[in-house]
Amino acid sequence: MITGKEWALMDELVALVKQTLLPEGMMDLNCHRFGGDSGAIQAAVEALAPVPFLAERRLAIVAHPVLLAGDNAPEDEQALLTFLEHHPPHACLLLVAPDDGVDKRRRAFRVLQKAGLVVSCNPLTGRDLLDWVKEQADNLGVALSATNARRFLSLMGSNDMGLLRNELAKAAAFVGDGGEVTEQVLVKTVSAHPEAKIFRLVDAIGQRQAGRAMDELMLLLNQEPPLRILFMVARQARLIWQARAGQEVGLTERQLQAQLGVQPFVMAELIKQSKLFSRQELLAGINELWEADRAMKSGRGEQRIILETVVLRLCEQR
Repeated sequence: MITGKEWALMDELVALVKQTLLPEGMMDLNCHRFGGDSGAIQAAVEALAPVPFLAERRLAIVAHPVLLAGDNAPEDEQALLTFLEHHPPHACLLLVAPDDGVDKRRRAFRVLQKAGLVVSCNPLTGRDLLDWVKEQADNLGVALSATNARRFLSLMGSNDMGLLRNELAKAAAFVGDGGEVTEQVLVKTVSAHPEAKIFRLVDAIGQRQAGRAMDELMLLLNQEPPLRILFMVARQARLIWQARAGQEVGLTERQLQAQLGVQPFVMAELIKQSKLFSRQELLAGINELWEADRAMKSGRGEQRIILETVVLRLCEQR
């Protein structure tokens, strides 16, 4: 059984199981797929009974089985338990369900878990996520340095692996087979997460580049309402303040990451941005953002204009 919270990893594992068990060209003849409705497991077990065609294994995949989701499906439960006790040597049954679609109190799940037949696929973090990104680039036939892999994660601001895989595929298609995905390519092709665009906006503010800051703000306003953007900028300012304060008392990057509860690539960006502002500038900026929040919530002017004004004021700080 494959379960977990990360569908991208679950899909990869299902593909690997098929590739390992079934010879190329024989998959369609020896692989059966079923939805998870009541009776699906019983039907899958029946489909596995015949000997495979020009292969050593026959595989049945049941997605989202209602039996494991907590629904009452006595025929399926009995079919599964009987299959686990005795089945033809060629028969392989694979159940696939997200973590929130599994009732772990069910007898069937407990039997599978006790037998060591449950594999969990959860989102990767830190070095594991970085290595996965580089492996995806290799699979796509493009070169991606460790530095640019980190830059990619920073731009995305997310460890949603399905999203990361899709965005990296766009960059790979842009450079073509054997090409190199550079930082310039990433900036041009990747659809950054709004929180990643906040990093770019704050970078521009920190470097006092008002024109670039307004360009980044316009991109954000196409995705998010002004109050939400203000909230994200204020959160970023507080994180930068905490990163700066932590460094001043001698905390390491790893300690700061644990304290703030952020991904390693986010922590690296926070430390970099903390060098763009003095302590006084950060305090003044946080106060400006607080005042803008009060103005928006009390209706003292159009929210978009309030946001644009506070961004320009932050760029003018000295």
